[in-house]
Amino acid sequence: MIFVVILFLCGIIRLRDLVIKMNVWTGLLIFLIIWLIVFVIIELIIIRVREKKIYEEYDYLDTQFEESKACILESIGIIDRYNEAEADSLSKSYRDIKKSVISNKSLSELIMMIDRISLSRKDSSSLSRNKDYKEIRDLLISYKDRINNSLDRYNVYVTNFNNKVFSLPTYAVSFFLRILPYSELTIDKE
Repeated sequence: MIFVVILFLCGIIRLRDLVIKMNVWTGLLIFLIIWLIVFVIIELIIIRVREKKIYEEYDYLDTQFEESKACILESIGIIDRYNEAEADSLSKSYRDIKKSVISNKSLSELIMMIDRISLSRKDSSSLSRNKDYKEIRDLLISYKDRINNSLDRYNVYVTNFNNKVFSLPTYAVSFFLRILPYSELTIDKE
């Protein structure tokens, strides 16, 4: 860092010497070029920081998504002991999201499965008394809350990033460097 500062100061001293020997218009042109380079660098840093937040939140969302799928599979095993028809129906739905990645459709299906499992206790009183089922049901509900909260944060980060990319001075930089906007993730309420 110190080396960069020293190089920068040496560059300014040499630039000052050049500006003294040049006319005003050449000095102004050099100043504008330097300002443009600094502006582009600052804008790129801001864009990359916002993009990093999107990646971090997506990774967290993906972790919650995968953990909740494992918990759903375990709950299907417990439900199978009490209600085979419901377990078969849940197994078919689970196969649809088993190897899926995060998308609007897979998130919606996952949340619907969690809701179905948490409502399964009404079908069988012996299932609702099962301690393992209660723990898994509560865990699934907490996963659902974490997924919803993470999804909200992800969408805020995406909105902030997209607003920055499409803001007027930054748009030129993002267009030139082909920085594309991200799309938000939503859960369909069916």
